[in-house]
Amino acid sequence: MAPQINMPTLAGVSARSFRGEPDIPAIFELRLACALADRVDPKSMREQLPTEADIRAGYQSFAPNEPNLLLIEAAGTLIGLAQIVTWDEAGDLHVYLHLCWLLPEWRGHGIGTAMLRWCQARIRECAAELETGTAVYATNTSSTQPAADALIRADGYEPARRLTDLRLAPLADLPDSALPSGLIERPPTPEDFRPIYGAFKETYRGLWSETPMTEADYEKFFDDRFAHTYFDPTLWRVAWAGQQVAGFIAFEIKGGIGYMPEVAVIPSYRRRGLARALLIAGLRTLGERGITEVRTFTNADDGFGARTLYESVGFRETKQFFLYRKPL
Repeated sequence: MAPQINMPTLAGVSARSFRGEPDIPAIFELRLACALADRVDPKSMREQLPTEADIRAGYQSFAPNEPNLLLIEAAGTLIGLAQIVTWDEAGDLHVYLHLCWLLPEWRGHGIGTAMLRWCQARIRECAAELETGTAVYATNTSSTQPAADALIRADGYEPARRLTDLRLAPLADLPDSALPSGLIERPPTPEDFRPIYGAFKETYRGLWSETPMTEADYEKFFDDRFAHTYFDPTLWRVAWAGQQVAGFIAFEIKGGIGYMPEVAVIPSYRRRGLARALLIAGLRTLGERGITEVRTFTNADDGFGARTLYESVGFRETKQFFLYRKPL
């Protein structure tokens, strides 16, 4: 049983549990209204305007009375939603992500704070059942959500990561660049998917949000990168040192826009111009196919020089995203 919410006293406002399929249309309307109010960029890689099909797919795993969902109503109309999802990261870290949506006309009345406190209480219940490891609260905001960001900061959350959303338009005047000596580049085949996964894990080993290298982890990697309609191997750029993947960049085309969802270079091939060569080659291919706008995101603090690299070929920031965490 989920904890009770300590709501402010507002006429007609109450909380209830999720009822399943009958709630989907109202959740869609709520999520869409919040997205528009919070200036969600429909071309971004980090966010999108939801469709009813997206919402239905996203909530199909939640049964009626799901304890990690809470709905807020005003006179029978859905005005708010609190949701908790969890996953495990390397080092036996249990992450509890809580997200809340509230119609703009109901903000500033204490409901957002009440939903935050409900999420935290529910997470503490879940964490109390853990036998090992460390648990953290997590939530996300962006630079177009100043009120939500202020609430989270005031509650003691610290940004574990800041991301910058980047846009390149038009694709013009790209500099020349060549692969480092000894490397070859070719599009991936199905036999290459495992080596690409290995290079991805080596690239991000020891970094924030690293996940254990398991068969289930590979299957998720496969589903996210290769098992969808936008996967086009001729858009990918994979560099090989013999039988080893030295680095790769993934590109996709959606709705006439180019996207760059993945860049990975293993440590032994960094600082040699490999990422730059793959990036420029991929951008040229997109340009040859008539693409005039490319979107991506990376660390805002330029930890590995990715932001500097992207900006050097013309990418510019559109907004930032803040990924917060707080110890229980």
